[in-house]
Amino acid sequence: MVKQAIALDENFVLAKHILGDLSLDKNSDKSLDIYIESLKIAEVLKDKLLIGRSIRKIGIIYSKKGENDKSILYTNEAAGWDIVVRDTCSRINI
Repeated sequence: MVKQAIALDENFVLAKHILGDLSLDKNSDKSLDIYIESLKIAEVLKDKLLIGRSIRKIGIIYSKKGENDKSILYTNEAAGWDIVVRDTCSRINI
């Protein structure tokens, strides 16, 4: 039952990413709120892949908004999560 609840939460985060993508061109502030909420959920789930994806999306939004300092900060953080995820996957032979 716990695994099913976690799977639903992971799907919820992915659904929020899709919603954020759809909102991006119309309302970047709304998309930013969606991705920040997704990041919080991913952190609770301790899902490294979803954390990295959420952070990357936040960086993209800041770039589109012209907030380059924040964009670079989030993009660099996302790159760090990519390394963590790749390292984890290589340890379990994915």
